[in-house]
Amino acid sequence: MLKWTGKINYTVLEEDMEEKSIMVEQYKIYLEMKEKFTDRNFSTNKFFILMLTVVLGMTFAFKNVAFPFHMSANLFLSTIGILMSILYTANVDAYNVLIKIKLSDMAQKMEEMLPIKIQEDEMAAINKWKGEKKGNYLFSDIQKLLGHLYLIIFVVLFFIEAVPFIYYNVRGL
Repeated sequence: MLKWTGKINYTVLEEDMEEKSIMVEQYKIYLEMKEKFTDRNFSTNKFFILMLTVVLGMTFAFKNVAFPFHMSANLFLSTIGILMSILYTANVDAYNVLIKIKLSDMAQKMEEMLPIKIQEDEMAAINKWKGEKKGNYLFSDIQKLLGHLYLIIFVVLFFIEAVPFIYYNVRGL
């Protein structure tokens, strides 16, 4: 047990303040990194949505264009669309894991050492709001749904083009 000696040890106070200042700076840097990562996630999602929409538009624009061996442009473009849809959905999952586990959990652990818990309070408010609303979906769920919707559209377009292509080539042999 410590006894009061009537003297203040300023060295200990300065070291404690310096340690807390470093911890707050680390926390700020981590939150800024999380924000930049989230912005990059949105930019990547915009890119994928734009490219998927362009490929979908091209499938309708080049409906009657044929490549050698009677392969239609739509067969080629729908294959690209399928691959891009799969990549987009995987990208949404990867970013969600990284944001939730790596960044949010680490920020929460750092918050435990701080006097106020901003992120914890924010999540409590969001969860309370979600509890009051019916039919709530996370933004990432909507993104994945959109990726699956594009995938279904491109798979249907693929089969619409692939069946006649296969039939023509098999019958021609």
